[in-house]
Amino acid sequence: MRINLKTMNRLFFLLTFLIVVFLESAAQTEINQQQKPVFFQKGYRGIVEVGYGSGSRTHGADNYMVNAVYGYQFSSYLFLGAGMGLRSYDPHPLYDFPLLIRPVFANLRVNFNKKKISPLLSAYVGRSFDWQHGLKDAGMVLGGNIGMRFAIFAKTALQFGIGQEMQRS
Repeated sequence: MRINLKTMNRLFFLLTFLIVVFLESAAQTEINQQQKPVFFQKGYRGIVEVGYGSGSRTHGADNYMVNAVYGYQFSSYLFLGAGMGLRSYDPHPLYDFPLLIRPVFANLRVNFNKKKISPLLSAYVGRSFDWQHGLKDAGMVLGGNIGMRFAIFAKTALQFGIGQEMQRS
């Protein structure tokens, strides 16, 4: 049985997603109706994101992404952090670019209310590095998304959103 690179990438990111979901939900407590959720309180917190990007027209390639962001929640509305990610691009027949890119970025997030379901805006900017060629500079990365955050447990929330990312080399 032969597995091509595209199938292997999909399996890798599916496995990563399942591990993240399992670890995040392993030992959580439910939100007490009288208690404010932890992710709206001031303090340090970590965020793990898993996603898929569809290439735009003829200039893009589909990719799978994982981000880990760690930062400080300044108020119920504002979070500022630094993150590192991994992008795995599907091969594109017309372009020769790295298939594994590691972005390092600053991340700003804004919650619009303190309820269990909150609209969310996120933006990030940084640099990417080509993982296949000795961490050579792969250019600027700029992106953001808008979506909804759903409080699941006191320390866990799910975010669903749609966004745009530009990788410039």
